Amino acid sequence: MKPAASECVIRSGSPSGVLITDLHFQYPGSSFGLSLRQLELGAGETLAILGPSGCGKSTLLRLIAGLLPPNAGKVSIGGSDIHLLNREGLRDFRLKQIGLVFQDFALLDYLTVSENILLPAKLGGFFSDEVTSRVQSLMDQLGIRDHEKKITRMLSQGERQRVAIARALAHEPTLVLADEPTASLDAARRDRVAAMLVGYAKERGAPLIMVTHDAALKDRFDRVVDFQELVS
Repeated sequence: MKPAASECVIRSGSPSGVLITDLHFQYPGSSFGLSLRQLELGAGETLAILGPSGCGKSTLLRLIAGLLPPNAGKVSIGGSDIHLLNREGLRDFRLKQIGLVFQDFALLDYLTVSENILLPAKLGGFFSDEVTSRVQSLMDQLGIRDHEKKITRMLSQGERQRVAIARALAHEPTLVLADEPTASLDAARRDRVAAMLVGYAKERGAPLIMVTHDAALKDRFDRVVDFQELVS
């Protein structure tokens, strides 16, 4: 039996968490839409959302990140209702507070690996030696340090995916949203990246929401839900 919407909730009073209430969205001129009554994650909690490709998981992440405006509802991150911010404020918030791993990677192919990873810090005005040092460590952990000065269009899909993951974590975000971050990786690298993302969430107290179709990863997360049970 399909659980009621109230059962798809992670409850926490943490001001470092995420709270989504009565979220509704529909693409203009399209029959596709989604509604999410409530979803809450506390600091450091991890959620995997399972579901087949094309069911709307990416749309949900874009709504949470403020890349799409909802028709109604509230997305609160660390106590801030992001959809009350103006366009510039929302961009600044996203650059500084959210780590995004896009399904299509969203890399700039004419930049090098390190330039892509450092781009959010430079755009957000918080580039520093500390960030540069952190990027070096992330590239080592992800096995892409040897590609540091390569133009990203020269990389394989798996290498590009690892660049996107490094970029998402380089600025120590307070929320991580990962869209199929292991889809282009072999089993060993898949497990390493999943452990890295969950480990970051626990160490930094940053909620992690990861969408995936890979059920082999579900045991790593505090909570696992099927997308069709989460939304209507």
